[in-house]
This record gives sequence, structure tokens and C-alpha cells, in this order.
Amino acid sequence: MELLRSDRGRRWLYQNVRKRLRSHHESICLRRDLTEPFTPPPAKIPFVVRQLQPDDDLSLIADEPGLSPQVAQLRADQRWLLESDLPRPWVAIDQDGAVGFMAYLLTAEDNARIETLWGDWLPQLKPDEVMLEGLFTSAKHRGLGLAPDAGTVMVQKMVDRGIRYGLGFILTRNSSSLRMGEKGGWMPYLRREEDWFLFRRRVRFLPLNGESS
Repeated sequence: MELLRSDRGRRWLYQNVRKRLRSHHESICLRRDLTEPFTPPPAKIPFVVRQLQPDDDLSLIADEPGLSPQVAQLRADQRWLLESDLPRPWVAIDQDGAVGFMAYLLTAEDNARIETLWGDWLPQLKPDEVMLEGLFTSAKHRGLGLAPDAGTVMVQKMVDRGIRYGLGFILTRNSSSLRMGEKGGWMPYLRREEDWFLFRRRVRFLPLNGESS
């Protein structure tokens, strides 16, 4: 009932019910061979990449008055991920010590967690794959090229663990993020189709030649 007491909550509920009645969504899986040398366009600010620490300021994902429904949902998603049992996210820290970008690096060791949290919406990973999930850039760090540069640094750290391929899903309608991924050396690899009809979901992963995977 708490959800229905705010305009934001009612909008969220309406949108999700409508989605589950009937909808179709497509995403592109981008992939990069991490053994091939690649230098992404440098970010416009210096940064350091490391895993999140307990004393890091997470105000970038805080719930605040006046947020648009879309931004509020994105921040809520990040808080949900933090409360899960996923490994600690990786973060890019700017020169002032602020978290500017964060992402989760998931491997085959996390397959059970992936299935619990996302079901069939994300694929089970192979031993030589790492998936970038939950990418989030703070409002004040957008437009600085932080995501492709920091994301590249993050996934490259996995090569010493026997990882060869980096994967990440982006909605097809998010053309700016797709372009940003390609600037980071990530190329289209798979298409994910998600269909809802009368509260039942079907997910398919298709190679770009259209055959089932």
C-alpha cells in the first residue's frame, strides 16, 4: 500500500503492469576480446579504479525529492544490487575522492547468483567470460567519457584470472550507450528479445544472423 501513496509509486506500478500485460523489448549484447590490445578514448578527468569500500560516499544513488521517475528507478536499481549478495562493485574514483562510475563484474562463479536475481534474463556465463552489469554514472560525471575508459580498465583486470571475453547488454533504443560501447571497443554479438504476454515472460538470445541461441 505504501507504493500507492505517491505519484511516483503509482506511475511505477502502472508502467510495470502495462509491461507485463503485453510488451516486446530488445537488447544488444556487446562483446570484446580482452586479449586484443585496445586503448579507449581517455576520460576528461583523472580517475582511479578499485572495488567499492565501506566508507565510499554513495549519494550518487540516493533517493531524493524531485527526481524523474526514470532516474529514481535507476537509482533504486543500484541500491537493490548493493543489497544483493553479488560481489562488491568496481568504481571509478575522481580526484576529489567521489564515486563517478560504478559497475559489477560477473563471472561463471556468479552463475547461481545471476539465476537467482535475474532468472533467464541474463545468460549463464562461460569460464572465460565476464559480464558488466549495473553500469551507473553519477549525474555530475556524465559527458566526461568516464564509462568507456573506466569500464575498459575494470574488465582488463580480469584477464589475469583467465577471462578472455567481456560482455554487456544495452537496450537497442539506447543508441547513445551503444555508441559509447563501440567507442570502448565493444562490438555487437547477440540480440536478446524479451516478450511479455498476460504476465508471462519469454526470453530468447539470438545471434545477429537471427538463429536461436
